[in-house]
Amino acid sequence: MQYITTRVAQRLRERTVYWQPFAVRNIIKGLLLASSLPVPVVDPAEMFPKLRNVLVQVSPLTEGAYPGDSGVEKVALVSAIGKAHASARLLEIGTCSGFMARHLVINCGPNSKLWTIDLPDSEADATAFPLRKDDRELVLKAAHGRGLAGWYAAGAPEVGQIVQILCDSATYSYDDVETPLDFAYIDGAHSYEYVVNDTVNVLRRIRPGGVIIWDDYYHYFPGIVRAIGELHRIVQVARLARTGMVAAVVPEDWPAQSVVDSLNEWRDAALG
Repeated sequence: MQYITTRVAQRLRERTVYWQPFAVRNIIKGLLLASSLPVPVVDPAEMFPKLRNVLVQVSPLTEGAYPGDSGVEKVALVSAIGKAHASARLLEIGTCSGFMARHLVINCGPNSKLWTIDLPDSEADATAFPLRKDDRELVLKAAHGRGLAGWYAAGAPEVGQIVQILCDSATYSYDDVETPLDFAYIDGAHSYEYVVNDTVNVLRRIRPGGVIIWDDYYHYFPGIVRAIGELHRIVQVARLARTGMVAAVVPEDWPAQSVVDSLNEWRDAALG
């Protein structure tokens, strides 16, 4: 009963926030950006045909353990895409509790390894780029009675396959991450600068034919809508129908020097 009451209260808060003036401004801005920077929509099974024959293991919980976590439906789809592509080296930006991280390594097999990056509470006010207010609240996990990022995965049997990195993704060197990556899931800070910077860092380390998924492509997050729309002019991406996710399958001739130059120019312009 306590769980149900808590979830109902959370859902009411989530619905209420979209009617606040700042939220309405964000949504209008996101709508305008989506119109000027369109991204095609495809069915997940069309973009990833192997999904039709993939089964995954998921937690019986209907939600993650923390407001920033993904629900079971999203976890199942992302895990299935990772499994379908036989991903062995995976990266996640935005750990939260580690709910997604654990499911990815469970479904990609005992030989898979995942590096996951999250901003520690102590650096919430000392980030390289501005944080949205809602992102900052998610970073402050101790204030919500939680421990360090990744606490769910830290207590799981698969913890040996997960490398937790606590730092600002904008300043991380990626020296400890084994490359090239097979798969990356970007669900970190939602501000424009962070999305651009995280995206370029991942694209520099992904293998030919590798997969990247971005979460939270919603008008409420205009920074994501802008960054993904601009990226689509350089690298082909697509929105996954009936989800808030965007995906890319990197070409087999990756990386062409002209594309690398365009990505560097894009990041330099975005970060000033």
